[in-house]
Amino acid sequence: MMSPLLTVRNVTKVFSGLTAVRNLSFNVEKGSIVGLIGPNGAGKTTLFNMIAGVFAPNEGEILLGNHVLSNLKSERICHAGIGRTFQIVRPFSALSVLDNVIIGALHKHSDVKNARAAARDILNLLGLSNKAENISCNLTLQERKRLEVARALATEPKLLLLDEVMAGLRPNEAEEMISVFRNLNKERGLTILLIEHVMQAVMKLSHEICVLHHGELIAHGSPEQVVRDPLVLDCYLGKDPWT
Repeated sequence: MMSPLLTVRNVTKVFSGLTAVRNLSFNVEKGSIVGLIGPNGAGKTTLFNMIAGVFAPNEGEILLGNHVLSNLKSERICHAGIGRTFQIVRPFSALSVLDNVIIGALHKHSDVKNARAAARDILNLLGLSNKAENISCNLTLQERKRLEVARALATEPKLLLLDEVMAGLRPNEAEEMISVFRNLNKERGLTILLIEHVMQAVMKLSHEICVLHHGELIAHGSPEQVVRDPLVLDCYLGKDPWT
């Protein structure tokens, strides 16, 4: 049996006496899409920040393959193969869409010409080729979210962390994003861990779902199992999980 790509093992994070994540453990298998859901304040973004190296856990460890990430800086974790997006998208507003992605691509390509070619490929994948020369501050919300994903993909991650990339999108825009992520997963084998409150997107994309509540894992399984779990229904989804 192959070892998981990401291992979160007995991780705890405390801020000024408040426990944001408590003794959390789960795995993300290579080539899978795992959804991370739960109420606001459940510890989801805190977990992402620990995986990405914004801060270290107080207890436990996080591994990418066999490599311990728990005390590495963000740039080292990015180099190891983890890319992420943020809830609030903040591109370099004075730069073009293409230049924003080139900056990410320079992480893997020391030659600017090669970085530019890689950036154009990613913009084509995200449907932003026609916006390449536009200044990023002039993009719509949907376009800014696609650019956020493009910048993360430009670092050529093994694991992509998506933090509410479909929040605020219209249903047809969310469907387009779902298609992009499915293609990345199936055609390129990209492993994805996503935080998302749009349950239709979570159900359509995820192979597995982890549910956090008060910093603890309360459910873990297939979408069909989790959406029927009484504890999940009580603390998060309610009687109708599709609303």
